[in-house]
Amino acid sequence: MIAEITQSDYSQIINALDLLALPCPHCKCVGMCIFAYYIRRVKNCSFDEKTELRILRVRCLNEECRKTHAILPSTIVPYSQITMSDTIDIIHCESKEEAAEILGRNLLLDPKDIYRTRKRFTEYWKSKIKNIKATMGDSSFFTACIDKYRRHFMQIPSTLCSSYSCYHLLWSALPF
Repeated sequence: MIAEITQSDYSQIINALDLLALPCPHCKCVGMCIFAYYIRRVKNCSFDEKTELRILRVRCLNEECRKTHAILPSTIVPYSQITMSDTIDIIHCESKEEAAEILGRNLLLDPKDIYRTRKRFTEYWKSKIKNIKATMGDSSFFTACIDKYRRHFMQIPSTLCSSYSCYHLLWSALPF
């Protein structure tokens, strides 16, 4: 199971990062600076409430690029409020009883969340992960998704990333 992250954990990791050593996922030039922060809400069963994380956005220092990127922990699915742990549980559930168990464990989820997550997985990711030689949920699995498909696992929108992204660097720094 993937451990959930708290604001304290996230802040500790962010404070330890050397932003000037981070390469830009877009242009590959080294060097980022703090651009902004935003609040990200996640439906978190560990706390029975939506967890709010203050997520860091960084900007590439390359004058020709200047792209901004969010530094997300691997416990968060891009463009989703459902944690990676719950997402993986939903993907593996095979019956209405198992779905009800997930809903009972995380009261913030509803049946539509389960439907949308399973649909996203079936339509986009199910055939792709057969080509990945790692266990779903391991750090090597997430890295393989980025390397092979230029997407974070369960990411659908067209924002591309690379194995040099801040997300990948943050995963290896997590204290779990």
